[in-house]
Amino acid sequence: MVEEKADEGSLRRGKQPREIGFFWREREVTLHLLPSSWFEEPEGGKGESEGPPAPRERRRRQARKRELAGKLARYVDSRGKAPDTLWISPGLEPCFPSYRPPLPTPSLAALFWREQPFREILILWAEESFWTQEERWQEAFLDECFRDLNGLFLVGKEPGENGRLWEKLYEESGLSACSARTMPRTDGRKTAVLDLRAQKRPPAEELPPACLYLDLTSDVEKQRLLRKIRPDISYQSVRNYLDTAFKARYNAI
Repeated sequence: MVEEKADEGSLRRGKQPREIGFFWREREVTLHLLPSSWFEEPEGGKGESEGPPAPRERRRRQARKRELAGKLARYVDSRGKAPDTLWISPGLEPCFPSYRPPLPTPSLAALFWREQPFREILILWAEESFWTQEERWQEAFLDECFRDLNGLFLVGKEPGENGRLWEKLYEESGLSACSARTMPRTDGRKTAVLDLRAQKRPPAEELPPACLYLDLTSDVEKQRLLRKIRPDISYQSVRNYLDTAFKARYNAI
């Protein structure tokens, strides 16, 4: 996150990032607040941008972004954070064009799902390889969620050997899971779609009307597409959810 500038006197050139550690939903979290001075135009930069031709201005801005991205990358490396534990605020995305949010842990994904408006039908849209390579993830996630469901659909490859998980769900709750190659027809007002496919175009035309779309990959392009083509669908991403939660925490400190 970028630390807001309280007043001119509080801003110092070369100011270092500030860290705030706390527990959130029984998880240890560290907020890294980057000084706003890092994102300011160099002295004279704004004036110069009005005169030069567009290609020259674009090159200057690109060089500025690369410089900032390198500075942020060095800071992250100095803190020893693994890529799968690092989430950035959506506002910083232009500084990291190649950044991809990590897949959340099963418990975080379940928390994200539970704190949305309740929908009793859940559609999991995942890569075909997900059901064989990520068995522990999907089992841990469903173990926290299936008791609240009246319907579970799996869009992608047939579970195959993982069928014992679906047998367990049925034995414990009577919930039966159905597999499909395409989006099933459901009552959208009762349906949540959980998207686990990174950089894949959502099946916008096939989605149930007025459903809740939960994007675990936090892809901005998916959000733009759904807002343009399917404004009836409510889009939520894990990163936006975390950004809102942590900003609220930061503002309360």
